[in-house]
Amino acid sequence: MQIIFSLIPKFYEKNAYIIKENTYSDKLLMIENGIVEIFTYFEGNKFIIENLGTGAIINYRNFFIEDKVQINLRCVTNVNLVYTDLESFQKIALDNNDLQH
Repeated sequence: MQIIFSLIPKFYEKNAYIIKENTYSDKLLMIENGIVEIFTYFEGNKFIIENLGTGAIINYRNFFIEDKVQINLRCVTNVNLVYTDLESFQKIALDNNDLQH
C-alpha cells in the first residue's frame, strides 16, 4: 500500500519525450491517461514498436536492472502518469520485510 501512496504524478504535453534512447532512467512509470508511443530507429527509419495507454507500466526492465534505455517514449497525446523512483522503492522495501524476499 505504501507504494501506491508514494507515487508521484507527472504531466507531459503532446509530443514531449518521457525517456530517450541510450539514457538511464530510475523511474517506474504508470500511465493514468493518454497515449505513449514506443519507438526506435532501424537503418535510419523510425520504427514504432507499440502505443501504450491507460494502466500501462513502463520501464520496469530498466528500473530493476539499472541499464540504459534502448527505446524512445514520446507522448502521442497529453499524458498524465504516476511514477516511483528507485530510491523511494528501495526505502519502502527496506521498511517492509515482506517485500525483501
